[in-house]
Amino acid sequence: VNWMRVGFIHGVMNTDNVSISGETFDYGPCAFLNSYHPETVFSSIDVNGRYSFGNQSKILKWNLIKLAQTLLPLIDTNQENAILLAQQTLDKFDTLRDDYFYTIMLNKIGIENKTKDDRFLVNELLDLMQKLNLDYTNTFAAFSQEIEILFKPLSNNPLMKEWLKKWEKRINQNSNGIETAKNIMKNYNPIFIPRNHKVEKVLNNACNGDYSDFNTFMNILKSPYSFKDEFHSYLDTPNPDFENEYQTFCGT
Repeated sequence: VNWMRVGFIHGVMNTDNVSISGETFDYGPCAFLNSYHPETVFSSIDVNGRYSFGNQSKILKWNLIKLAQTLLPLIDTNQENAILLAQQTLDKFDTLRDDYFYTIMLNKIGIENKTKDDRFLVNELLDLMQKLNLDYTNTFAAFSQEIEILFKPLSNNPLMKEWLKKWEKRINQNSNGIETAKNIMKNYNPIFIPRNHKVEKVLNNACNGDYSDFNTFMNILKSPYSFKDEFHSYLDTPNPDFENEYQTFCGT
């Protein structure tokens, strides 16, 4: 879930790429989300979207089920009891995942003291982002730091205007209002991510012996939550052709 907070797609989150602690590793065909679409896939081998952005937490549960199956003989010598005990534990996963997911997503929009109704605010925003084809990182960055080149297009959209009114009303009900919300959001919303088209450019230049872009890029990514105007070009999203055709591989 924390990877999803920053729009990360692991790409091949199968059982041997998730540790017993729940952490993922072996980042082969990984990539970051641009436009928000839960079904986004970049991995060349993931033709059915099994490891798509929005499916990652479901796959984690699947992996836990597979782990539980191997542990059944150690849970109880009676297989029926072992299955029952394992199932009771696995049944807690969805509630725990949803609670953590909405806690993180509410922090991304500056809300700490959550209520049950706040989930609707998150869901409405994500639906709007998908409908309007909005960039995942830039949208949240626009809220948290009011970067003009990012925020202006959002605030001018009629649908987003309506959502922003609801959000501002909710923020003003929450503790110390907008300034507190901004401070919360700044810790949860990166400004800069290793966007796929930027990564490819940096790699191509480095392969040709020019490491200047690589050095700049690495310095930017060391402080992903800090906006610097001279690096605003790193906020640029890829053109649709690149986005639609880009693939990652296990050797990426």
